[in-house]
Amino acid sequence: MSEDLLMQLEAFVCDMYVSKNGISDVNQCRYSVFCAKKGEAEFHQLPPCQDSLDKHCRRANYQAAIWKNSLLNNDIPSPVGHGWSLVNDRAPERLLIDWMSGLPAPTAVIELMSCMCKKACNDDSCDCIRNGLKCCDLCRLITCSNQPEEEEDIQVYIQVDLDEEHVDFD
Repeated sequence: MSEDLLMQLEAFVCDMYVSKNGISDVNQCRYSVFCAKKGEAEFHQLPPCQDSLDKHCRRANYQAAIWKNSLLNNDIPSPVGHGWSLVNDRAPERLLIDWMSGLPAPTAVIELMSCMCKKACNDDSCDCIRNGLKCCDLCRLITCSNQPEEEEDIQVYIQVDLDEEHVDFD
Protein backbone atom coordinates (compact mmCIF):
# COMPACT_ATOMS: atom_id res chain seq x y z
CA MET A 1 0.00 0.00 0.00
CA SER A 2 1.28 3.44 -0.87
CA GLU A 3 1.80 6.17 1.72
CA ASP A 4 -0.66 8.35 -0.22
CA LEU A 5 -3.39 5.71 0.07
CA LEU A 6 -2.72 5.30 3.81
CA MET A 7 -3.02 9.10 4.24
CA GLN A 8 -6.35 9.07 2.37
CA LEU A 9 -7.60 6.23 4.57
CA GLU A 10 -6.54 8.15 7.69
CA ALA A 11 -8.47 11.22 6.51
CA PHE A 12 -11.52 9.03 5.80
CA VAL A 13 -11.42 7.52 9.31
CA CYS A 14 -11.10 11.02 10.80
CA ASP A 15 -14.17 12.13 8.84
CA MET A 16 -16.12 9.19 10.26
CA TYR A 17 -15.39 10.27 13.84
CA VAL A 18 -15.26 14.08 13.53
CA SER A 19 -16.68 15.40 10.28
CA LYS A 20 -16.35 19.17 10.73
CA ASN A 21 -12.88 20.02 12.02
CA GLY A 22 -10.76 19.05 8.98
CA ILE A 23 -8.31 16.87 10.89
CA SER A 24 -6.69 14.28 8.64
CA ASP A 25 -4.18 12.78 11.12
CA VAL A 26 -5.83 9.91 12.98
CA ASN A 27 -3.72 10.39 16.13
CA GLN A 28 -4.75 14.07 16.30
CA CYS A 29 -8.35 13.01 15.69
CA ARG A 30 -8.09 10.49 18.51
CA TYR A 31 -6.81 13.21 20.84
CA SER A 32 -9.52 15.63 19.70
CA VAL A 33 -12.31 13.12 20.39
CA PHE A 34 -10.76 12.26 23.76
CA CYS A 35 -10.68 15.97 24.72
CA ALA A 36 -14.20 16.58 23.42
CA LYS A 37 -15.45 13.83 25.74
CA LYS A 38 -13.52 15.52 28.60
CA GLY A 39 -11.34 12.47 29.11
CA GLU A 40 -14.32 10.20 29.71
CA ALA A 41 -14.41 8.55 26.29
CA GLU A 42 -14.82 4.79 26.19
CA PHE A 43 -12.10 3.04 24.18
CA HIS A 44 -14.62 2.02 21.49
CA GLN A 45 -15.59 5.69 20.96
CA LEU A 46 -12.08 6.64 19.86
CA PRO A 47 -10.68 6.11 16.37
CA PRO A 48 -7.82 3.62 16.11
CA CYS A 49 -4.30 4.92 16.56
CA GLN A 50 -2.20 5.34 13.42
CA ASP A 51 -0.18 2.18 14.01
CA SER A 52 -3.28 0.03 14.53
CA LEU A 53 -5.04 1.53 11.51
CA ASP A 54 -1.98 0.89 9.34
CA LYS A 55 -1.86 -2.79 10.36
CA HIS A 56 -5.62 -3.19 9.80
CA CYS A 57 -5.40 -1.61 6.32
CA ARG A 58 -2.53 -3.92 5.41
CA ARG A 59 -4.56 -6.98 6.50
CA ALA A 60 -7.60 -5.80 4.53
CA ASN A 61 -5.48 -5.05 1.45
CA TYR A 62 -3.83 -8.48 1.63
CA GLN A 63 -7.22 -10.22 1.90
CA ALA A 64 -8.65 -8.17 -0.98
CA ALA A 65 -5.66 -9.14 -3.14
CA ILE A 66 -6.27 -12.83 -2.34
CA TRP A 67 -9.93 -12.53 -3.35
CA LYS A 68 -9.11 -10.48 -6.47
CA ASN A 69 -6.67 -13.14 -7.69
CA SER A 70 -8.67 -16.16 -6.53
CA LEU A 71 -9.39 -17.41 -10.05
CA LEU A 72 -5.77 -17.10 -11.19
CA ASN A 73 -3.22 -19.84 -10.80
CA ASN A 74 -0.78 -17.84 -8.66
CA ASP A 75 1.19 -18.61 -5.55
CA ILE A 76 -0.16 -16.78 -2.53
CA PRO A 77 2.49 -14.58 -0.89
CA SER A 78 3.12 -14.89 2.81
CA PRO A 79 0.85 -12.77 5.02
CA VAL A 80 3.82 -11.97 7.29
CA GLY A 81 4.46 -8.24 7.05
CA HIS A 82 0.91 -7.57 5.91
CA GLY A 83 -0.59 -7.22 9.39
CA TRP A 84 0.21 -10.77 10.50
CA SER A 85 3.22 -12.33 12.18
CA LEU A 86 4.47 -15.90 12.42
CA VAL A 87 5.14 -17.42 15.84
CA ASN A 88 7.47 -20.41 16.06
CA ASP A 89 6.93 -21.17 19.74
CA ARG A 90 5.59 -24.67 19.11
CA ALA A 91 4.84 -27.00 16.24
CA PRO A 92 3.06 -26.21 14.05
CA GLU A 93 3.93 -22.57 13.50
CA ARG A 94 1.08 -20.18 14.21
CA LEU A 95 -0.05 -17.15 12.27
CA LEU A 96 -1.17 -14.34 14.58
CA ILE A 97 -2.69 -10.93 13.96
CA ASP A 98 -0.12 -8.19 14.43
CA TRP A 99 -2.38 -5.62 16.10
CA MET A 100 0.20 -2.88 16.58
CA SER A 101 3.91 -2.36 17.00
CA GLY A 102 3.77 0.65 19.33
CA LEU A 103 1.81 1.83 22.34
CA PRO A 104 -1.93 2.57 21.92
CA ALA A 105 -1.49 6.00 23.54
CA PRO A 106 1.30 8.18 24.91
CA THR A 107 2.86 6.74 28.08
CA ALA A 108 1.55 9.64 30.17
CA VAL A 109 -2.04 8.86 29.14
CA ILE A 110 -1.63 5.15 29.84
CA GLU A 111 -0.19 5.90 33.29
CA LEU A 112 -3.16 8.17 34.11
CA MET A 113 -5.80 5.72 32.89
CA SER A 114 -7.96 4.38 35.67
CA CYS A 115 -11.10 2.31 35.96
CA MET A 116 -14.35 3.41 37.56
CA CYS A 117 -15.36 -0.02 38.88
CA LYS A 118 -17.60 0.26 41.93
CA LYS A 119 -17.74 -3.28 43.36
CA ALA A 120 -15.20 -5.48 41.58
CA CYS A 121 -12.92 -5.37 38.57
CA ASN A 122 -13.83 -7.98 35.96
CA ASP A 123 -13.21 -8.54 32.26
CA ASP A 124 -16.54 -7.03 31.18
CA SER A 125 -16.48 -3.74 33.06
CA CYS A 126 -12.89 -2.84 33.95
CA ASP A 127 -11.13 -0.54 31.46
CA CYS A 128 -7.75 -1.51 32.93
CA ILE A 129 -8.30 -5.23 32.31
CA ARG A 130 -9.71 -4.63 28.80
CA ASN A 131 -6.58 -2.64 27.91
CA GLY A 132 -4.17 -5.18 29.41
CA LEU A 133 -3.12 -2.96 32.34
CA LYS A 134 -2.98 -3.49 36.08
CA CYS A 135 -5.23 -1.28 38.22
CA CYS A 136 -3.39 1.62 39.83
CA ASP A 137 -3.83 4.04 42.72
CA LEU A 138 -6.08 6.27 40.57
CA CYS A 139 -8.65 3.52 40.18
CA ARG A 140 -11.84 3.89 42.21
CA LEU A 141 -11.44 0.60 44.09
CA ILE A 142 -8.72 0.50 46.73
CA THR A 143 -8.30 -3.26 46.40
CA CYS A 144 -9.22 -5.59 43.58
CA SER A 145 -8.02 -8.76 41.92
CA ASN A 146 -6.21 -6.77 39.19
CA GLN A 147 -3.70 -5.03 41.49
CA PRO A 148 0.02 -5.48 40.71
CA GLU A 149 2.15 -7.44 43.16
CA GLU A 150 4.02 -5.24 45.63
CA GLU A 151 7.37 -5.76 43.93
CA GLU A 152 5.89 -5.09 40.48
CA ASP A 153 6.28 -1.45 39.55
CA ILE A 154 6.19 -1.56 35.76
CA GLN A 155 3.26 -1.83 33.34
CA VAL A 156 4.86 -4.17 30.77
CA TYR A 157 5.60 -7.75 31.77
CA ILE A 158 8.19 -9.65 29.75
CA GLN A 159 8.80 -13.37 30.03
CA VAL A 160 12.06 -14.52 28.50
CA ASP A 161 12.84 -18.18 28.01
CA LEU A 162 16.59 -18.41 27.56
CA ASP A 163 16.26 -21.74 25.75
CA GLU A 164 14.07 -20.20 23.04
CA GLU A 165 14.97 -17.68 20.36
CA HIS A 166 11.91 -15.46 20.83
CA VAL A 167 10.47 -13.26 23.55
CA ASP A 168 6.85 -13.53 24.76
CA PHE A 169 5.10 -10.31 25.73
CA ASP A 170 2.24 -10.81 28.16
